[in-house]
Amino acid sequence: MKPSSPDSSIVADASAQYANVDIEVERKPWSLLVDLVLLIAVLACALKFTWGLGHSMDVSLADEGIYLNYGRQLETCGLVEAAYAPLYQLWYYGLSKIVSDPIDLYHANYRLLVCLLVGFFFIALRRLRVRSIFSFLATIYVLNSFAMLVWPFCSSLAASILLAALAIAARWQRLTSRLAILLVGLMLAAYVRPELFVAAMALLVCLVVCTIADLVKHKKIVAAPVAASAIGLVVASLLVIQFGSPLSGGAEGQTSRTFIAFGQHYSLKAVISSGEEINPWINWRTIVARDFGDADTIPAALVGNPAAFAWNILNNAKFALETIPKLLVLNKAFRAAPWWRTVALLAIVVGIVVWFRRGDKA
Repeated sequence: MKPSSPDSSIVADASAQYANVDIEVERKPWSLLVDLVLLIAVLACALKFTWGLGHSMDVSLADEGIYLNYGRQLETCGLVEAAYAPLYQLWYYGLSKIVSDPIDLYHANYRLLVCLLVGFFFIALRRLRVRSIFSFLATIYVLNSFAMLVWPFCSSLAASILLAALAIAARWQRLTSRLAILLVGLMLAAYVRPELFVAAMALLVCLVVCTIADLVKHKKIVAAPVAASAIGLVVASLLVIQFGSPLSGGAEGQTSRTFIAFGQHYSLKAVISSGEEINPWINWRTIVARDFGDADTIPAALVGNPAAFAWNILNNAKFALETIPKLLVLNKAFRAAPWWRTVALLAIVVGIVVWFRRGDKA
């Protein structure tokens, strides 16, 4: 007797069940080997890029110097407020246990952050299924661009955290799982760059909406999206409970760092626009009081002078559009290097990829 075929409804339910499972596509052993070799090559190039910094890079004070001192003085002064990058303070504190001299610490921090940034950039590209050769070339290009010279250096740590979260999120199939991982990454990065807290809250809303949509679609409680949302909410809540809100105000009677940053950067653009001969970093309170009255919070500034507030936003957008392309320009050191070095490096990389991955599709 011919065996009966399985019920189509059972097959459909099983297919749907397995379709909802977060899985990772199996990768060939030599693909991982090539990625490892290229990652080592990327890190070697980063070390070469940052070699001998003590002879070529000036130690800039202001923001980065303050962050460095926060880290070195953690045991005596305690953890800084959420708006003053406590995660970066902890980062500097850990490095200071290895490198005690402040000048060497400054350079060691930059060297390590460059390695982390390009390393996670390469890994993220590969996790997004970009071919090895293109991932390597893109990473080398970024390494030799002005993006590696962004100051203060806390931006590189925040970018590294986000790239690591992106690489991890790319492993998962379900959208809610990816959003939850990215939310955790954004929340961590917000304690390095406080302005990212706004993006984290927006992503949290997206995660909740996607979770509700998933539940409505299946018309029942589905464990995966609920668990993803719960994990994201718990991690975000724990970070806020531990460190506070990155956008919170300062101590009683003190101006919050958020408003100080707003005031200084508004004053900088106002001085550039008007041509005034005044230092905007020192005299920002005078300029802000002139344009926004007695406002001491960002909402109060919006209410006090909506036109000036809108002008500031438009100028920020214009500045971002003008600056981002400049970050991708190759630095002068790379353009001045002998052409044969670049050709030799590309030949070695192409040779490695062709040797290990003939016929392989990333």
